[in-house]
This record gives sequence, structure tokens and C-alpha cells, in this order.
Amino acid sequence: MLVRKSFEVSECRELVSICESLGIRLGYAFYEKGTTVYEQGTAASGCYLLGDKSWVMELYRSRRGRKRALQILGPGTLLGFEDVVLQRDWRRTLAKTLTDTYVAFIKAGDFQSLLAFPASQQIILSKIIRGYYELKSLLIETACPLRERLARFILRLDQLDLLERVKLTNCEIAEALGCSSVAISNELSKLRRRGMVGRSQRCITVLDRDRLKALAGAHGI
Repeated sequence: MLVRKSFEVSECRELVSICESLGIRLGYAFYEKGTTVYEQGTAASGCYLLGDKSWVMELYRSRRGRKRALQILGPGTLLGFEDVVLQRDWRRTLAKTLTDTYVAFIKAGDFQSLLAFPASQQIILSKIIRGYYELKSLLIETACPLRERLARFILRLDQLDLLERVKLTNCEIAEALGCSSVAISNELSKLRRRGMVGRSQRCITVLDRDRLKALAGAHGI
């Protein structure tokens, strides 16, 4: 009950209202920062609606065990709904919290029922379209040098006001970008020497946003 009272969502509130009008009961949960919400390969039993001030990184793990960030997801996002829509038995990705996170859980069967209503169809379709464009951006980005990808990653966290809140280690950044922690350490050192970023107690600070944007290239943030 305490978790339910603590859960608030400003974005995508309409979807919660539709669930309430249909008598669909939502489950509520709290995850501390750095917690895995679900693992790749676990049963796709439903999807998660992220509450306010809640941020999650969705990752893919290769057969060799290397992880690669797919996207950073924030308040109002439906997490893991693709596996439910496509009726996959198992998760194709894993999700890890970047902040303390509140979620509302929608069971797979209830979510399928939501798809029968035009209002919810429009919400889900908009999320599918957005995910498609994010996937295109990710495919383009994989061909870019690590320095550019790191610059975009830092700018993205800064844009979302997450740099001070998240405080990622080199290993966590490497996991997100699909490379080694040594490579991240080297690239961060170069950015610091050039005066583009600062770092203290794992907290990265953007010092020269214009130069960092120029380094990030024309692929967007």
C-alpha cells in the first residue's frame, strides 16, 4: 500500500485512467538505484509503467555476455511492452534502474485487453513509432567512434538532468556503450584534459557543452 501511494505518474496518466475504468488492477513496486527490474531470458509476464523521477537503462546482452545500452527510459515509459505485444514467452532485453524507481505493473493478459480500446491503441502506437526511430538512431551510432558515442551519452544524461543523480562508474559506462572500462577511462581522461568535462567522486560535469556537442557529431543527442 505504501508503494502504491508513493507511485505518481504525470506522463501517460491517461493509460492509468483507462486501466482504472476497465477494472484492471495494477501492481506496484519500488526498485533501488542499480537494481535489475527484469533479466534477459526471464518470462515476459507483463510490462512496467515508470513513475515520476524514475529512470531505467534497457540493455541487450550478447551470447558472449557483453552488454550494450539500447535506450534510457524515463517517467511515463512503458518498459518491456514489446515482448508482451509480440507475445514472446521470454524477455529479449534486460532493464536496470539508474535512479530509485517506482513502477506500476500491468499483467500480460490485462495489457492484451487494453489493446482492444482505441484510446490505448493510440498511446501504444506512438510508443512503438518512437521506439522505431530510437532503434534507427542506435544502428547509426554503432558505426561511430567511441569518443563520439561517449560524448553523446554524456550529453544525453545532462539533457535529462541525470548526470549528478546517476554517478556511473567507468565499468557501468562501458557496459552501456558496449566496450571495455579501460577504453572509457582513456576517453574520459582525454575529455578532461581538453576541458570538456570534469569528474569528481564518479560525478561527471559538462564544462564545455559547445565543444562536446561538436565532438558528438551530427547524429543527434
